[in-house]
Order: sequence, then C-alpha cells, then structure tokens
Amino acid sequence: MTVLPATGRLAAVTLWLARLARRHAFRVLAPGRPPRLALAAVGASIAATLLTAALGPSAAAQRFAGPVPLHANAQPNTATVTALLVFAVVAGAYGLAGCLDALRRGWAADAKRLLIAGALVAAALGVLTPIGSADPGSYVAYGRLAATGQDPYATPPSALTGAYANAAEPPWRTTTSVYGPVATGEQWVAAKLAGDGPHSPGRAVFVLGLINAAAFIVAAALLYLLAAGQAGRRRAAVLFALNPLLLLEGVAGAHVDVLLTALVVGGLALLARRGIASAFGAGVLGGAAAAVKASAALAGGGFAFAIACHRHTRGRVTALIALALGAAAVLIPGYLLAGGHAFDQLGHASGFVSFADPWRIVTHPLESLLGKSAARTLIRIAAWIAFVVLALLLRRGLPGRGHPGRPALVLVLGWLLTAPYVLPWYAALPFALLALLPSSAFDKVLIFWTSVLAIGYLPGRDPHALDIWKSGVAPPLLLCTVIVTVVLCLRRRS
Repeated sequence: MTVLPATGRLAAVTLWLARLARRHAFRVLAPGRPPRLALAAVGASIAATLLTAALGPSAAAQRFAGPVPLHANAQPNTATVTALLVFAVVAGAYGLAGCLDALRRGWAADAKRLLIAGALVAAALGVLTPIGSADPGSYVAYGRLAATGQDPYATPPSALTGAYANAAEPPWRTTTSVYGPVATGEQWVAAKLAGDGPHSPGRAVFVLGLINAAAFIVAAALLYLLAAGQAGRRRAAVLFALNPLLLLEGVAGAHVDVLLTALVVGGLALLARRGIASAFGAGVLGGAAAAVKASAALAGGGFAFAIACHRHTRGRVTALIALALGAAAVLIPGYLLAGGHAFDQLGHASGFVSFADPWRIVTHPLESLLGKSAARTLIRIAAWIAFVVLALLLRRGLPGRGHPGRPALVLVLGWLLTAPYVLPWYAALPFALLALLPSSAFDKVLIFWTSVLAIGYLPGRDPHALDIWKSGVAPPLLLCTVIVTVVLCLRRRS
C-alpha cells in the first residue's frame, strides 16, 4: 500500500527536475546555435566509454588471452570503471537530450559528419574489449559448442574444455542458449574463424565485435538514407549514429541486439520500396532478426500491420503472403536445423523478472502470497495485458502517423516498457525506429528509460556494485516512465 504513493511522489519529483533542466537548457541555448555544452557532454561520454574498454580486464570487461581484442592491462579497480561508466551514462543522456533540443530549435548540424563520427567510434569500439556484461563470453562458448558438433540448445558451456572452459561466466556457464539459429550461426562462424588454440576465445570475441560494429554502421547508414529530408537525417544521426547510450550499451557491449536492429532496419528499407519482391525481402530480413532473438518477431508483426494499413487493397493480400513466405524461408529451415528444443530455454526464460524491472515491485509480495510458480505466471499474464493496453495507447499517441516503421515501434516500445525481463541494450531497436519519426517527448522517455536501466547494470560483471540502484531505485523510476508514457499518449489522443 505504501509503494504507489511513494512512486507518485518520485514521479512528481522526476517531472519537476525534467522541467527545470528543460527551462535551463532553453535559457542557455539560443535558437539555431550549436549546443556546445551538449556536444561536449556527448564527446566526454564517448571518451569515457572508449577509455573503459581500452583499460582492459576489469569488473566491466572480461579477460581473454591473446592480442585481440585490443586493450591495455591497466587492471583498474571496480570503483574506477563504475565511476567512468556512470559518468558515460549521465553525460551521454544529458548531451543526447541537449542535441535533440538544439535540432528542434533550428540547429543545422552537418548530418554526414555526425554519421561519419558515429561510424568511427563504432569501429574503434569494435576492436576493443567488450564492456558492460559477460554476454560476449557466452556467445563464443555457444559458438564453440556448435563448431565442435555439440548442441548449444541442449549442452551448457560448462561442457567445454581447454581454452573455452571459462569463456562463459556464471550463470551462463550452466545455461543453454536462448538465442535463435541465426545468432548461433554467427557465433559458429566466429568460433570457426578463431580456430582451436589458447587465444581462440579472444579471437572469436574480436570477430563478433567486428560484425557487431559493422552491423551498427550499416543500420546507421540505412537510417540516414531512409530519413525524410535534411532535418530527418540530422535527427537519425543524433538519435542513433552518435547516440552515446547506444554506443555504450550496444556496440561497446557487443550485444546481438545491434545485429537484429540492422536486420530490422534493412527490412524496413525494403518495405518502403513497395512491390512483392520488396515485401518478400523484408520478410526474409524480419525473419532473420526473429531468428537472432525471438522478441524481434514483434518488428515483423509491425511490418505486417504496415502493409495491411498502408497498401491498396489490390496488392495488400499478395504483399502479406510474400512477407510471410520471406520470414518462413528463414525461420522454418533455421529451426528445423536447430530442433524444437531450441525453444526450451526461451520458455524457461519467459518466467524471469529482471532486478531493475518495475514488475520487481510486486514480485516478492506475490511470491510470498501465491508461491513462486503461480506468482511468475500471474506476472507474465499481467505483463501481456499491460503490453496490449500500452500498444493501443502508443498507436494513438506516437507521432509519424502513416510512416511504415511506426507500427513496428508501437509493438517494440510497448513490449520494452511492459516486459518483466529487460536490459538496457534492448533499447537499440526502439531507438532506431524512433529516429525515423518526428521529434516528440517520447525521445526523452526512451533516453530516461535507457539511462536508469544502464546505471543499474554497471559496471557489468560485478552484479552487486550498484545493487541499491538496481533493486531499489530503478524499478519505481521505470514505473514512472511507463506512467509518463501513458499520460503522453492520452494527451495526444485528447
């Protein structure tokens, strides 16, 4: 009973601080002028991310033997890397919000320079040691299992010996793969190219980092080409290509979410061209994204909604069939090769509730009352209901009505804000889709959501460094984000 009033007070304080910061930004930023302070904050955030990756193994970066990925051996302590990354998140969020405000006030940024700058930063992060989580180590472990003829959907990384024995850290060392067959194929390629030797895990991580950086650059370039006019290109460059939060969470972390984002954006580019062949190609790329992570199937659903809502009746059915056939051309053979048990770990993970998620507020009380199994089932059902309600509100509230990427954003953002298990790098795809729509308050919502969650999971490999923030502060703040989103949608609807 005390949670809701406290959450309401926290929401009020958060909104008051946001209004105060906004008024201050408008006082110091003249219309049309470059946002020097915001740009400096973006640069400082990116520098802190690069420095943390360059320092080498730490509480933020896993140790891999060999010359690659590139890094020093400074052995920074947990406090140092945590402080660097908290600064990167806070400065990055402030700088990103300030740059977006400047664009709205007439800042004529050179979009091509911003795009190139983002690509250079992504390329640099692609060759440095991944930071922010232990996921890359589990990726190469699953790849090694596949490369040696073992089944990563049935065999955990603890079965590996030799150089790969410690590639995956707990709890992933005893967890089978939750990723789709396309992600497993990428991991298999990395393990094959890395070979079999004492430095092989590091080389495999290096290959995955290069693929990840290339995927980010491709997605940024496609968004630049898809954007409407020079103003749209500036927005896409700021909100995606040079977004310090994405560069930290997606590229520096070498997460597969960047790969699925590139596939979805590629599918959206084909969908915008119209025609049956384009719809089939969009289905292929959308299916490939879903075969990286199952949650990307929401974007494929958005593609279908876009065709159903924005095509003439004559070609609508044919285009939908072509889209479905394209997705099936990837998903059916992929999962036939992987086997039906490839969904086992995914089904098990669907009952998880992440520590910083708003559903954590009710998880323990419900478990005490109903038992763990019944409580998690109830939360899962409630989350799906909340997703449907929020998606309906976003359908009315998001800007850019008529844009082919809008239906996908409705589903992806609705899921992101209501799912029981979320992590900060999951924001890569929503940022990409939002970058193609007109400016709105939803920009700040996603920036705030990502920043709050990102701080909770720093420095990455030390799960207890920021426990108070992750378990005590982040859940009510993220709940406030959902409430603000609902209010924004209702205001737009009215």
